[in-house]
Amino acid sequence: MAEDLIDTVRETIKFLRKATAEMRQIADEGGPETAQRLRHMADQAEQPHVSIRVIPISVVTHPALEGAFVVLEFPEERPVVHIEGRRSGIFPDDLAEVEDYMLAAERSTDLALPEQESKDLLRAIAEDMERAR
Repeated sequence: MAEDLIDTVRETIKFLRKATAEMRQIADEGGPETAQRLRHMADQAEQPHVSIRVIPISVVTHPALEGAFVVLEFPEERPVVHIEGRRSGIFPDDLAEVEDYMLAAERSTDLALPEQESKDLLRAIAEDMERAR
């Protein structure tokens, strides 16, 4: 699941380099990420339109544990949610379902570390991984 999240972040960052949209990324601090990828995520979060927030391992349960999803909000359109599955993804049409995912994203944001602490944690984990080699 963490590998999928990193791939999603990577693809979103590629898109955002060409756009002026804001991106918020929320991830848990565990997983098989490599030091290089963690540093890259922290570096990308230095851009003004990219925000990466880490849910600390001390938070035992949170909405993001139920699976990967992306909430896309637009100025003059209703929000869109993309739910990632093991082999495919879906875009639910039901407004109540979209709102449920928006609430899950808000709750995950509330549980996550602030932006700077998240970047510092990503870099610290990367350093620990590099020292362990």
